[in-house]
This record gives sequence, structure tokens and C-alpha cells, in this order.
Amino acid sequence: MFCKFCHLELGGDVPEASTLGRFRNQLVEHDLWERLLGEINRQLEAKNIILRESCINIIDATTIEAAQSGPGKGKDGKPKRDEQAGWHVKKDSRGNLKSTYGYSVYTGVDKDGFIHRQTVTAGNVHDSQERHRLLLGDEAFF
Repeated sequence: MFCKFCHLELGGDVPEASTLGRFRNQLVEHDLWERLLGEINRQLEAKNIILRESCINIIDATTIEAAQSGPGKGKDGKPKRDEQAGWHVKKDSRGNLKSTYGYSVYTGVDKDGFIHRQTVTAGNVHDSQERHRLLLGDEAFF
């Protein structure tokens, strides 16, 4: 489905996740991520692929480990650890605490899985802090 959506050949090479991640980071750096996502959603709405009325907004967070998460300093004397990341602590299904140094990616999707909004924070930001940025404004709470 992804290949078809992006007009990639089924037998052709698909970009690696790191390539897509670097591209997304460049979009964010140039303040284009929100504009691009907004334009994609506008076009999907115009073709009635995304319906705005009676929309359900599902919010979920994904923890991403920082590429440089180790302690200490590198050869250049700078910290190895990514300074913009933070510790994300979560209980697993057995009640054990699991810590990950990295980021949290918050995504708001509709019931069909279409992404409406997305934000990235340091891992130590609590989920409740991003909810207001992911809501569309016309949701009903149950």
C-alpha cells in the first residue's frame, strides 16, 4: 500500500527507515512538516477520502531511542548523549519499569489510520502535555 501510495515500483528499492527519518528531520528544520501534512490531508478531504464530520481522533505515543544514547564524551570532548533527548520511563505488561533515552513521537490518527497531526518531544515529556496540540478541535469526549 505504501509503495502504491508513493508511486514506487513494486519490484524497486524502497528507501530505508533512516532515509525517511532524515528527510522528515529536514522538513521539520525548515518548518515544512506541518504544512506538508496539512496539504496532504486537505487533498484527501477534497476527494472525500478523509471525512471530517463525526471524526474520531486516536492519539498514541511511540518511544524512539536516541541514536547517541551512551554516557561519556566522544573524541571531540563533546557529550556522546543526544542533548535534546530525555528519559522515557514506562511500566511493561509485568509491571517492571523500562527506561529508554530518546524521543516520543505523538500521532493523532482517525479511525481509518490517516494521520492528522504529529509532534515529537524529548522522551521525558509526559503524554498529557501534547494532547492539546494533537486534537482537531471538534472531537467529542466519551
